[in-house]
Amino acid sequence: RRRHSGPLRVISPARRGQVVVLVTSEFGRTPWANGAAGTDHGSSGISFVIGEAVRGGMHGAPADLASMGRWDRTVVTTDYRALYADVLQNWLGADPVEVLGGAFPGVAVLDAPAATPTHAVKFVYAPSSS
Repeated sequence: RRRHSGPLRVISPARRGQVVVLVTSEFGRTPWANGAAGTDHGSSGISFVIGEAVRGGMHGAPADLASMGRWDRTVVTTDYRALYADVLQNWLGADPVEVLGGAFPGVAVLDAPAATPTHAVKFVYAPSSS
């Protein structure tokens, strides 16, 4: 299995097994260029999970670009909250239902859950009163 280790090279080899990085976009993009050679806001985006504990590869179904028209939006195939839930539960030792307000199964990006997370975090959510 091939893993991309570039981003982890700046981390001490003794600590690399203790790091998982989750990067996600808060909005999607269209797959086609617009008149200004850019892309417009779309309906789906990408996420990356990086670390030695991450199961490499693509998770979720790829977009079927061949069947799309110029202004069609890509279909969301994987809920980003399922990715968050996996990292919350299996890396941080937190209850994803408590943090996310619901269950979002379906994505398993970590090789194995942490047996006893020494890095467990207690999340407290307090809605804004304003």
